[in-house]
Amino acid sequence: MRRFDLDMPKLKSLIHYVCACYERSSLGKTKLNKILWFSDVAAYRDFGAPITGETYVKQKYGPVPSHIDEALRELFFESKLIERDAPIYKYSKKEFISLAQPDISLFSAAEMEIINETAQIICDNYTAAQISEMSHDMLWKTADMNEELPYEATLVKYVEPSPEAIKWAQSMLIEQCEVAS
Repeated sequence: MRRFDLDMPKLKSLIHYVCACYERSSLGKTKLNKILWFSDVAAYRDFGAPITGETYVKQKYGPVPSHIDEALRELFFESKLIERDAPIYKYSKKEFISLAQPDISLFSAAEMEIINETAQIICDNYTAAQISEMSHDMLWKTADMNEELPYEATLVKYVEPSPEAIKWAQSMLIEQCEVAS
């Protein structure tokens, strides 16, 4: 498994940018986590390296950046973001309010395209519960809680074999068993 070095300034800038650009009503911590995950995975798929180098782990609501809380604390301390709890139905969600202009100079144009496209799709089309469920793919399902989710594994998609393929495989096994006996 290839390890990438965490680029904390880039992670913080990405978090700050997303929080500054998307309405608080459409962005909470769950969606923020998924924007980070899907952006890093898309960059890994397209360029061979994630945007932030962050390590993601399996949590109840999907992949979560290992350093999200540390990055948020630093952004709060630097007076770039504040956090508040906002009621949503019978729950409460974390909302982030940007207090300063985000610095996007660390990102390439291609990275910005991935970030903007991912954030827009998630914020405009999914609830937190929906995007959380969507992130529960085969990689997430096969990992243990708190286990690292390797970028390499995101390139492999689980394919359910067709009934015809299963029947063929069974016939091949039977044939092989008959030859062996």
